[in-house]
Amino acid sequence: MELPLLTPLVSDGFYMNCQPMELPLLIPLVSDGFYMNCQPMELPLLTPLVSDGFYMNCQPMELPLLTPLVSDGFYMNCQPMELPLLTPLVSDGFYMNCQPMELPLLIPLVSDGFYMNCQPMELPLLIPLVSDGFYMNCQPMELPLLIPLVSDGFYMNCQPMELPLLTPLVSDGFYMNCQPMELPLLTPLVSDGFYMNCQPMELPLLIPLVSDGFYMNCQPMELPLLTPLVRN
Repeated sequence: MELPLLTPLVSDGFYMNCQPMELPLLIPLVSDGFYMNCQPMELPLLTPLVSDGFYMNCQPMELPLLTPLVSDGFYMNCQPMELPLLTPLVSDGFYMNCQPMELPLLIPLVSDGFYMNCQPMELPLLIPLVSDGFYMNCQPMELPLLIPLVSDGFYMNCQPMELPLLTPLVSDGFYMNCQPMELPLLTPLVSDGFYMNCQPMELPLLIPLVSDGFYMNCQPMELPLLTPLVRN
């Protein structure tokens, strides 16, 4: 069969025993059993709101673009996947069992369970307001740039990290368990617990208004230059 276009709400048993199929375009709201036994499939574009069981038993799939609000069970059993771009608000179970993944760009507000079991990941850029559990079990990570207001648990279990630049207003627990770190430049208004458990550190330059507990437990430190208004 050659089906260049499918309209929504086709009944469950419509294509139960059809193999293979060529479907250049899928419209949303296709029922769960639509492709349960079809293999293989080539799908260059998927629209949102496809039901949970849509691709439960399909392998492999080539998906160059995904739109938001895809349901949890969408890719539960699919391996591998190549996803050059992800849009926000993808549900928690989206990639629970997918390995590996290549994600050159992440958009904010991805839910906590998004990458819980994914390893490894290459993330050249992170946008702020990523939730706490985002990288809880990911190791290692290469992060050349961090934007402020990342939540406390962001890097709780990550080791090691290379961070050439940090922006201000990072929360207290940001680096609580990270070792080692290389930080060539620190901007002001870093909170008290920023380096509480970090060892060693190389800090060639400090900007003023660093808080009281900044160096409470750090050893050793090499500080060739301190700027004014550092607290006692």
